[in-house]
Amino acid sequence: MTTPPGLLPQRDDEIRRDRLIDLLAQRWIRRLVTLRAPGGFGKSRALAQAIRDNASDPTGVDVHVRCRRSINGIAALANAISTAFDEPIDDGGDVSALARQVAELMSSLSPQQVCLFLDDVHEIEPSGELDGFVQELLDWIPFNGHLVISGRSLPQLRLAKLRAGDELVEVDQTQLAFDTQEVEQLARHHGTDPARLAQAAGWPAVTRLRVAARHDASLEFMIEEVIASLAPSQRLGLATCVIVGAASHELLRSIVADCDPDTLLTDIPLVSADDDGALIAHDLWRDALERVVDDDEREQIARSAVDAQIERGDPHGAVDIALNNGVWRAALPAMVGALDSLDVNLELGQLDPWLAAQPCEANETP
Repeated sequence: MTTPPGLLPQRDDEIRRDRLIDLLAQRWIRRLVTLRAPGGFGKSRALAQAIRDNASDPTGVDVHVRCRRSINGIAALANAISTAFDEPIDDGGDVSALARQVAELMSSLSPQQVCLFLDDVHEIEPSGELDGFVQELLDWIPFNGHLVISGRSLPQLRLAKLRAGDELVEVDQTQLAFDTQEVEQLARHHGTDPARLAQAAGWPAVTRLRVAARHDASLEFMIEEVIASLAPSQRLGLATCVIVGAASHELLRSIVADCDPDTLLTDIPLVSADDDGALIAHDLWRDALERVVDDDEREQIARSAVDAQIERGDPHGAVDIALNNGVWRAALPAMVGALDSLDVNLELGQLDPWLAAQPCEANETP
């Protein structure tokens, strides 16, 4: 059996990520492993390390398929899988028939354990046919078969039963991010300061760009790989998180009506939730904010956020947002509101920094 081209070659300075190799080794005792994360989180490299580790001391047979944009339709995907198995397949059947044939290829290698990798599955045009093929494959997969799916987005599958039966491992950007030890190891290899690399917050691709001290290149990567692929509601939602600081789901939806906060967490790197569930964007996104939204959009978001904070009875938060984002006129009603409601524990000393943060022309405003 031959593995088709597509497995990433090993880098000269590659960090062996044992914790991910161990996590992916669970594929041999689970039916499905998924890796979902934005670009630059090392999904394909993690799979390549796991496959090479297994090759050195095999637990089973790994079959790797790198999905490419040239794979147009399920029949083409089934052909790519048959090439990886080095076995023919009849691509004239429907989705269910194709899935059963792939399952039979896995079963034919019994009693060996077999794991099929579908890497970069987001490169295939999303469709109900793709969802159905992968779901059928999971339904027909033999006792010796296992599946790993990796991509920026994944097929829509029925996963509740697999979760309940402990047959599923889900890996996201939290696990794929470099930890402190990995950052320090990379820094030692290149003779650079770990603190500078740590500014990338574990995002592997950005961390490597920081090795060369190329902050501008880090921003360009973020723009090309993430911002350019965001839906308008996600782009505005990300900007809201940056502008507000900690954006609750309610606040996000009041500013961007069709924003789904959950997709911001899954699809955008370095966006996390605090203990109350509010979304926080890493400071790297503040550096890139001007490429996320234009000046008019930023001002509109800031003003909407100020109004929302006033409406919810938080004048302090409204003033902070207004002054931090250059819409000081919007802060004036919030200041008055704070003075009118002393039960919000406004300290008189707090007025000084508020007034100092306003531009000089504010002093000429009645």
